[in-house]
Amino acid sequence: MLRSLLALLILSAGALVAQQKATAPVPLPVQPVVVRVETPPSVKVEMPPTNERLHLIELIAPTVLSGGLVLFGVWLTNKNNRVVNSRNMAKEDRRLQQQRTWELKRDVLLDMAKKVSITHSAATAYAQHSRWLRAQESSPSTHPNELTKGRNDLSAFWIELAERNRQITEALGACCLCVSKETVDTIKECGSMLSRAHKDLSATDDNGVHPVLAVHRKYIEAFFDAARVELSGE
Repeated sequence: MLRSLLALLILSAGALVAQQKATAPVPLPVQPVVVRVETPPSVKVEMPPTNERLHLIELIAPTVLSGGLVLFGVWLTNKNNRVVNSRNMAKEDRRLQQQRTWELKRDVLLDMAKKVSITHSAATAYAQHSRWLRAQESSPSTHPNELTKGRNDLSAFWIELAERNRQITEALGACCLCVSKETVDTIKECGSMLSRAHKDLSATDDNGVHPVLAVHRKYIEAFFDAARVELSGE
């Protein structure tokens, strides 16, 4: 009985194994993978035919343009410099012209002031000598020769005064070029009043002052004031 049971188990196990083999999946055959590499299509680019003149212009045009801009900048800078230099030169010319005018005016006025002062001194000498001669003529004790010498000296003083006035008249031409009309008129009056006062120069007031010389001194002071105004530029 045991033998039959053992034989039955062996048959069952064999049948089970046979059934599993029959139901197991059959493996598919493995095929190799083929990788196909496709080469990109070649594109042939054809350049249009070049124009040699156009190509030459393309090469030269930037150089010419940049050079033109540089030349324009240089020209504009030089133009501005010329304008600035012209203005500076004009200012310098005006300054030099004003300086020369002032120096001419100074020299003319100083020379005229010297001439006017000398003329006043000559007029004073003439007036004093004329007064002295008049006193001698009224004195009975005066010798005739002394009177003759006094009259000759008085004539010499008048000639000296006339010469000084002539020098003032000659110097008025230079004054007219650089000083105002008011200053010139004052100088003219200084000389003309002495020319007209030939006899009046010997006259004195109660205090012994020569009226003509006093007026002449006032004209001189007015001239000096005008000269200071001329030189100060006021």
